[in-house]
Amino acid sequence: MPSLRIALMQLALSVIVWADIASVIAHFLPAKAEFVTVAGVLFLSTVAGLLIRVPAGVGVTEVVFVAVLGPVLGSSAVIAALLAYRAVFQLLPVLLATVVYLLMELYQRRQSRVASAAPIPSQALQ
Repeated sequence: MPSLRIALMQLALSVIVWADIASVIAHFLPAKAEFVTVAGVLFLSTVAGLLIRVPAGVGVTEVVFVAVLGPVLGSSAVIAALLAYRAVFQLLPVLLATVVYLLMELYQRRQSRVASAAPIPSQALQ
């Protein structure tokens, strides 16, 4: 069990992440969608995803959002907002990590070339 301080920090961070996800989805939805409603539907879709056990809730999240918000906002607007959310929260981090990884590999290769080109100190004295 984590200490009380760590548990409170985890709780605070999870609230921030949930609020961030709900705000991103609300941003991509039409103006009629309120943050509290989106956050509630997000929570409902997450519970449904946990019960159905689909990785990342793919499909389940969309079905719940379309079922709840589709009649009010239009199914196509809801699906478009969820696709944009998936791009921001799942594809963008993968792309950024790939770029960072490639830059690190490039740096490492350059460092190994420099190290292999330098004479070994014991050989330089002979």
